[in-house]
Amino acid sequence: MTPVDSSEQTPRRSLIVGYGNPYRHDDGAAFYVVNHIRQAAGLQPLDPDDTGEDETGGPIDCIMPTGLTLDLVPLVSSCDLVVFVDTHGVVEAEPFRVQPVEEEHRLQSVTHHLSPGLLIRLVRDMTGAKPKAFLVSVRGYDFDFGDGLTDACSANVLCATARILQMIGKG
Repeated sequence: MTPVDSSEQTPRRSLIVGYGNPYRHDDGAAFYVVNHIRQAAGLQPLDPDDTGEDETGGPIDCIMPTGLTLDLVPLVSSCDLVVFVDTHGVVEAEPFRVQPVEEEHRLQSVTHHLSPGLLIRLVRDMTGAKPKAFLVSVRGYDFDFGDGLTDACSANVLCATARILQMIGKG
């Protein structure tokens, strides 16, 4: 009998977690990334006020929670790869950046939301799971109230989406 590689028996699960405010122009870049990936995965796009958290359980889950909270621990712990997506406004920055999420060991005292690093540490502490995690941060330009992205941020969203699709094996 030929031994079977156990990694081939268990399907790889990926989770895309976008966060930001789609009602503040480019701060909503993650919303557009999440919807592009949902489309590539054959899922329905989200409305701006829908988190997608009630549609999880597939090989690729794409959500847009109102914040990174302890409620996400069970979902994150069930995945092999987690990609957090947000927006940054650093002037000198490239169109998007990808960086590994390192576990954080300090609690935040003045917020109701966790950082990706603290969430990943809590997942390990609470469940023993150790998903690979990355933060993809898209360069934004306009963070005022309003709908839609600037043209430059829209281009950055498409580049970041293509990179994430490669990361999850869909690109």
